Amino acid sequence: MLPILLLMLENEDDRKLMEQYYEKYRQLLFKVAHDYLDDMQQDEDCVQNALVGVIKAFQTFKSLNEEAQRKYISTICKRCAYRFNEAHKKTTVEPLNECVDQEAIYTYFNGLDDYSRIELIAVINRLNEKYREPMRMKYKDKYSTAEIAEALGITENLVYQRIHRGKEMLFKMLTEVE
Repeated sequence: MLPILLLMLENEDDRKLMEQYYEKYRQLLFKVAHDYLDDMQQDEDCVQNALVGVIKAFQTFKSLNEEAQRKYISTICKRCAYRFNEAHKKTTVEPLNECVDQEAIYTYFNGLDDYSRIELIAVINRLNEKYREPMRMKYKDKYSTAEIAEALGITENLVYQRIHRGKEMLFKMLTEVE
């Protein structure tokens, strides 16, 4: 599995580095996959899909510190497991929006190629404006909850609710698209 995936990387140094990352995070990947899937074959498929995600964003991934790499790689693996569960109509141990690290999502988004990023933005734009706007202000423009509440003329509690519900809708739409 790994040797074939390594061919996706352009140079030998990156391939060797990816092999080191695989050895370093192998146990974490299989543990995460197994926690959500509990099926050996699906665990392996999930880990393989997570590695493809890391390879696609390899330049970004290798620039992260170790803690950010762990969060990133486990988030990708959790997302893959969620998709496997959806495809096989199983439920995950916890809702996707609670198990996905927001910083890792941001890193993942920045690691996407232009076409994938445009697709993701198109999905975000399908959200109702009352959910889309607070999410854009929070994650793209980096506004605080208080600033968003003031700008939109709503309470901070309502900002939290809209962001939470917007993330739920976004994750549902993303799993339907893929």
